[in-house]
Amino acid sequence: VTIAATADGGGGTLTFTGTTDLTYAYSAGGQGPHLRVNKTAGTVTPAIGTTDLSVDLFSLLAGAFTAPSGTLTVGRHLGGTGAGETFFTVSGGTFTHNSGTVRLVAREEGSGPSSETFTVDVATSLTLNNIIIDSFNTGSAIDTITTATGDTVIAAGTFTHTDGVLGGAWEVLGNVTIAATADGGGGTLTFTGSANQTYTDNGGNEPDGSITINKTSGTVTLASNADWNATGQNLTITAGTLNQGASYNLATGLLTVGASGILKNIGTGDLTIGGTLDNSGTVRIDANASCVGTDDILIRSSVAATARTWQGS
Repeated sequence: VTIAATADGGGGTLTFTGTTDLTYAYSAGGQGPHLRVNKTAGTVTPAIGTTDLSVDLFSLLAGAFTAPSGTLTVGRHLGGTGAGETFFTVSGGTFTHNSGTVRLVAREEGSGPSSETFTVDVATSLTLNNIIIDSFNTGSAIDTITTATGDTVIAAGTFTHTDGVLGGAWEVLGNVTIAATADGGGGTLTFTGSANQTYTDNGGNEPDGSITINKTSGTVTLASNADWNATGQNLTITAGTLNQGASYNLATGLLTVGASGILKNIGTGDLTIGGTLDNSGTVRIDANASCVGTDDILIRSSVAATARTWQGS
């Protein structure tokens, strides 16, 4: 299959079938239609020289698909009806991320106010490399990208929320970046793996779902303030370390530190909680990592004059 630079997607479906090995070629600027892989044997891989691919929808039902080493972009324009669609599906077969990036784009044409929901439906879980959540909307509505109920999509590399609303469940082993254009959403973020990670909010609306640190080793370090304090939003440090960094504030609802968890603040950032702090692990708060000098850290309630319970060890 070849998708030229002048291709404009469309309502058709290109399906890879059979048992022989097949390739796809792509030229920058083109847009393929629904790309569907349903092979009884054999592989679908990028042609020599193909490093990117952009299609309206993607489905892997059976067979082996290798993504491009650059960026696989999935998303098409809808008419603002509010119907939404499942636009990325992996229900069978083998998806090889090829150390590339998957960019999921909620696209909507028209000036209508109806928001669209674009769903990623996988077989319980799917590991990608880098993930970008993005949106292109010519109307007034704000669209959502979400995982299907019960599904988790894992970013073995970086996770970037560029635009649109984030729903569903997302797990990240690399760095997380929230762009200034991000629109929040009830999606959950879980930091896992053994590598050190950073969390950076560049001024956007941060995710409103629960945040979990559950690492086999390593540290998640704030590279900005973390406003994880939407209504009902909680922070759980099951295992691993959350470090507030040199000067960054952390605000959240209920804060739970598990037996293998560590909350570390040896800088000057403040801690604001909207519920109980339940500690079974380690909470180290030591301004400037020094027992002398100015006490630069404030520990406070999200509501003035409302006491919060600190319980546990």
